[in-house]
Amino acid sequence: MNGSLPKNVIASLGLLLLFLLVTLDVFAGGGNELGRLMRWFAIVGGCYGLLAPKSATVVFIVSLFYLDFVKRLLVLWSGTSINDVMVSLGAGPIMITAICVACTGSIITRKYKFGGVFDWSFYLACVLVSGIGFFTVDAELMERGKSMMGSALLGMTALACYCIYNHKDDSKKLLKLLVWGALPMAVYTGWQYFNGIAAWEEEYILTELSPTLFSFYMVDGGVEYMRPFSTLNLHPSVGAVSGTLFLISLLVVSRSAGYSAGAGRRVGYFFFGSIFLASMLFAQNRTTFFIPIFYIIFAWSFQRPWRTKLAYFLGVMTTVALVLSSEFIYDNINVWSMEMTATSMGEKFGSLGTFQARLTGFKNLLVVENWQPLGFEEGYEPMSHDPITTLLYRFGYIPLALTLIVSAAVVQCWHTTLFHLEDTQDRAYYTKLTAIIAALLLAGLLYGNLLFVSPVNALLGALIGVTCGGMRNSNAKRLKEEVDSLAK
Repeated sequence: MNGSLPKNVIASLGLLLLFLLVTLDVFAGGGNELGRLMRWFAIVGGCYGLLAPKSATVVFIVSLFYLDFVKRLLVLWSGTSINDVMVSLGAGPIMITAICVACTGSIITRKYKFGGVFDWSFYLACVLVSGIGFFTVDAELMERGKSMMGSALLGMTALACYCIYNHKDDSKKLLKLLVWGALPMAVYTGWQYFNGIAAWEEEYILTELSPTLFSFYMVDGGVEYMRPFSTLNLHPSVGAVSGTLFLISLLVVSRSAGYSAGAGRRVGYFFFGSIFLASMLFAQNRTTFFIPIFYIIFAWSFQRPWRTKLAYFLGVMTTVALVLSSEFIYDNINVWSMEMTATSMGEKFGSLGTFQARLTGFKNLLVVENWQPLGFEEGYEPMSHDPITTLLYRFGYIPLALTLIVSAAVVQCWHTTLFHLEDTQDRAYYTKLTAIIAALLLAGLLYGNLLFVSPVNALLGALIGVTCGGMRNSNAKRLKEEVDSLAK
């Protein structure tokens, strides 16, 4: 005990010196005080990710729910610059990069049990996803970097959770912490819905430091008509995150999760789920309204192999039918929209005219000239509103076909692994997680580029990581038990 005293004293003195240094730099360094504080958060967060990747992963994901809100607060201090905004948004990527570096180091030093085709395939897939955003936009280097950041948060979060939270009990703890961490975000959605966007938030929007938020401000016609975006940057992100966490709140206290605590805690998580459900509805993004509906369909379908095949077959056929009839729907959707909004229920749902952009992308698929083997030359590209058609126009039908074949193989491998889980509780738990992932993926694809928007990308990556890691460990546990029984 006495031997540990000097270490405790040294650690305490080090923290005290760091606190004094940060305080002096923030309040005496000039410029925007909050911006300088966020610089230190990024530095300390990076060190934290290297030294304690497990707890840092939770801090990283939860912080993404509020970094945009911190960015808004910058306008309350003087001397706000674009550099302050970039630093506040870069704190999360710095932290997850450090976490992945720590995970890679643990893989190399064999601290983590990592080996075999499944593990290294997942690692390679995460690396590819992390870098794919750089090539999906035809723009300057800065814009390519922003796009890559969106895909990198998905890939790196999946890798971190696969390495760290790959046991069922660990994944349940992570999901519960995410529910608790996101509650203020959901509550603030309700606050904005009933009280409107605050004046200081409008002041931030008018600075145009967030071009996307400013574009919604102009399209909606001012803050009086803007939909709640809570502590995030977009109302669709609020809807997607809230809808997903609504399902997670119900999952973590289900029997399939092995939850055995008293009824009081279960009621508490049901209450949290109702808050997230309300937040999803308050965000008023119609695409994300379907997340719970998609989940119900997938949760039922993924319980049996024939149901799973039927669900994917119907999904493909529906997509093909939608593309083939896109011109007819496009020509008539405004008439249908007027008829629908004439009713009280239809008026609440809103106009269907916003779906015309998606239909335009589908219409372009019917033009033979748009099917190029290696994409269009730089500077020309037909209109698209979803990742699949964007991939076709930018890279051509040969890379698209290869991507779809690989995706189909991944889906086949995923469901095969899922059905081979012999523990019934594990299979039920990971089936429901898979249904949540599929619901979020489908909603994101229907909206357009939502899957690469923070924090939707990080939340999706976390769900993919804990599910794949958990299924892998569940199978490894079964094989170990079989080997032990044979040894006896």
